[in-house]
Amino acid sequence: ASQRIGGSLSPTEDVSKQKSATPFLHRPFFKRFSLLAFCCLVGLMCWNPSGWQQHNVPPEMIVETIVRKSLGNLHRPPNSIALRGVDLKHVHNQNSSVPIPLRWMCIQAIRERQRREISLDSILFNHLVHSNEHQLEILLVDPAYHPNVGDHMISEGEHVFFKREILRALAQLKENTRRKIMGTPRITYRECGYFQASVYAPPCQDLLKGKSQTESIKIAFWHGGGNWGDLWKKIQKFRSESLQPLIERGYRVYGFPQSLYFAEREVEMENAQYLSRLSSALQKNNATHSSGGDNQLVLMWREHRSFERAKKLYPFAKHKLVPDIAFQLGPYRASMSQPPAQSSGAKEDFTASTPQVDILLLLRNDHESIFAEQRFRGTVTAILSKLSSNKERISFSIVDWPDRLDRFSDEESGPDKNFLFTQKAISLLNLGRVVVCDRLHAAILAYLSGMSFVYLDQVSGKIDKTMTVALESHPTSCYHDQWNQSATKVNRMTGHNIPARWWSRGSNLTHGLELAMQMLHQQGREGSDRRR
Repeated sequence: ASQRIGGSLSPTEDVSKQKSATPFLHRPFFKRFSLLAFCCLVGLMCWNPSGWQQHNVPPEMIVETIVRKSLGNLHRPPNSIALRGVDLKHVHNQNSSVPIPLRWMCIQAIRERQRREISLDSILFNHLVHSNEHQLEILLVDPAYHPNVGDHMISEGEHVFFKREILRALAQLKENTRRKIMGTPRITYRECGYFQASVYAPPCQDLLKGKSQTESIKIAFWHGGGNWGDLWKKIQKFRSESLQPLIERGYRVYGFPQSLYFAEREVEMENAQYLSRLSSALQKNNATHSSGGDNQLVLMWREHRSFERAKKLYPFAKHKLVPDIAFQLGPYRASMSQPPAQSSGAKEDFTASTPQVDILLLLRNDHESIFAEQRFRGTVTAILSKLSSNKERISFSIVDWPDRLDRFSDEESGPDKNFLFTQKAISLLNLGRVVVCDRLHAAILAYLSGMSFVYLDQVSGKIDKTMTVALESHPTSCYHDQWNQSATKVNRMTGHNIPARWWSRGSNLTHGLELAMQMLHQQGREGSDRRR
């Protein structure tokens, strides 16, 4: 599935040079019909349907159209809050008339850093202006369309990023008056799948068969995530094997931000040697398909350690340190008193009728978990009893992403079958006054939704490493609500009496629950102060 941005209508054709003394309206019917048929035939031969469609479809809807066509009714991401008016200069403005949470400032800073590092708008602009070809193809390889909320959040972040940067590139083209661009530039967006996309994208093997039939400039993006290595061997295998056919078809290959983790040194070296053998093909393709000696393989990493290790393993590629692309999403509202806006006709938020607990533990139960043996009510109850000095009762619930489909089911239709990232993921986290989680994108979603949360790391340590890279984008705003025991920062928003929300990192489950209880007590004190 693909659509084009740009395009032009057929030039006016001189379809009839015959002269007639008889006025057109007075000619016999069959002559008028023949002339009309001839005009239609010429028009069909010259007409560019994709170009015509783009005069009616706004550029920002191109990616959205492709995704909706693929996913149908499953594509119902949560409604987000626009950050177009957020100015980083207002971080220290305590007299702002608009309540701007400093977390929003942090999110805006992360996005600006992503834009600078990836520079997709500049890449598109430079290719379309300085190349003889004015057609550019963007291919997203194996986006995630499966029940793991975090993986699909990354796909949604990639979609949002493409829409924003394509618009930015087109705006630059429109404003460029110094150089005349011959022809009308056209940008085509496609997706293909190997494994993670399931049946919701055409197979990459079919798309990459044979040699390229067009001379357009091509850029392929590998889907981001935390699966570069041997934790998810099948995904790594497909990704590595896709490099050669992509290069042979003239694609410049980018990898969206990843975490690199190999548990086995031997497997790590095998992968490095396999990709290294393709370096000569990369160099050859670089000489024939790109200008200015640009790298044909650009890999992005969302952790400092992955970034440094990858530079040693893959010296033939260009490497960039970029925050997780899911920060392109949101921010979202997750207030119990002000539930998020619902999608058209869909029952998306059920938190108003679902009891909220003190602590929601969203803990994974797979081979990435280091808390699987503690993931039981008895264990958590025992820990909370030891931490509670006055034997207070702390309510809690243990969940994982699949529980959102059962907990927020419709009585008539049963469990929700929409397994992708929807409002229900936010509603699940919002069941707790404080969230304790060991899933990276549960932590990111809690941050985007303005919740108090404590994250615990998993086997590769990717959560703390990824959050560190993201939050260092603007320390003033990103670390303002990091929890510490002496926290008295009740109102750390710009000039408004809004309850503070905190985040922190727990070294283990006991420490995480201890931090969560401290946040609960502070929330209780805030409530008492507001009631006075």
